[in-house]
Amino acid sequence: MQPNVTATSNLMIRPVGTSEIADLIELQRQALPGSLPSRLGTGFLRLYYESLIPQPDFLCDAFFLDSRMLGFIAYSPNSQDVLKKAMNTRLGAYLGVVAKSLLRNPRRLPMVLAIVPSTLALSREPGHDIRSEMISIGVLPRYRGSSASSTAGRHVAADLMRHALSVLQARGVERVKLYTRLERDDPAANKFVQKHGFSLVKTVRRYGQVANLYIGEFRP
Repeated sequence: MQPNVTATSNLMIRPVGTSEIADLIELQRQALPGSLPSRLGTGFLRLYYESLIPQPDFLCDAFFLDSRMLGFIAYSPNSQDVLKKAMNTRLGAYLGVVAKSLLRNPRRLPMVLAIVPSTLALSREPGHDIRSEMISIGVLPRYRGSSASSTAGRHVAADLMRHALSVLQARGVERVKLYTRLERDDPAANKFVQKHGFSLVKTVRRYGQVANLYIGEFRP
């Protein structure tokens, strides 16, 4: 099957390959430094993507300018099973990476202890009845918004979101969830997802953090 590609001139959205994981890690560290995987360090990020990208139901697409990644979106029509499979098949490796992360920075211990309950109870987490999820989206700071001349006025995050939504809809997904930080902490992210048709359902606690749970529905 040919990859789903959207392109204009030298701008392209396409799937991230396993050979591009190092570039993806660097992008995530710059675009989402406060995200949980980024806070656990480069080793965790590498294992995270190595165990997820080969799975058919884990979709990770990037916006490229020539060969450079400007942004990415990770999503899945069945996120719970994808994450469980990654953990179950590489559990020893994950424990080892987390242990090394703690040795390098013991101050990460409270964060790790806070996320353990969520990791062990994915099937009971808030929004568990909706299997499809926008897992993460990140864009390099200088390419956020639609004014960057180097992207011909295209809005990188919006293009990625529209692309991912179209892929999920083509797969027969009817509802999709995502989580953001609270509006007072990240008003731009909340405004962005609302603009793309997501409705705030409730505030929840997930992976030791308080977050907003949004749900989007595809209209027939």
